[in-house]
Amino acid sequence: MRGEYKAAGGKLVAAEVRLADQRLSQVRLSGDFFLEPEEALTRMEQALVGAEAEASVTELTHRLEAALQPSDVLVGLSPTGAAIAVRRALGQSSTWSDHQFSLIVDGPREPHTQMALDQVYAEELAAGRRGPTLRFWDWADNA
Repeated sequence: MRGEYKAAGGKLVAAEVRLADQRLSQVRLSGDFFLEPEEALTRMEQALVGAEAEASVTELTHRLEAALQPSDVLVGLSPTGAAIAVRRALGQSSTWSDHQFSLIVDGPREPHTQMALDQVYAEELAAGRRGPTLRFWDWADNA
């Protein structure tokens, strides 16, 4: 099974997983991120083996963090991002913790400006330059 996750402004991480007895039996992480030393990737993959198929993002993230050493360098990859990719591979990415939301609290603006901003945020999300966003705003005038 395969799942992918791309953090806003980050790199793509893909997870390919196999299950045995409702536990992860094989995990392969790949993507366009950078990681040093290379062995850190192997440690991260091995840390996930044995995790329950129903494990939460938090549980998987803790396993990944425990596998990392202080000298490991991750660029464009986070333990949480890898955990989300694994959950997506398992078809389990349906809880709030599988997503990282930005919150925008905006003041009153003209209606056409508010609608234009909504369009820009939606296009940025679709292009992968922004993650899920919750925006609160108000009209400055009648629409």
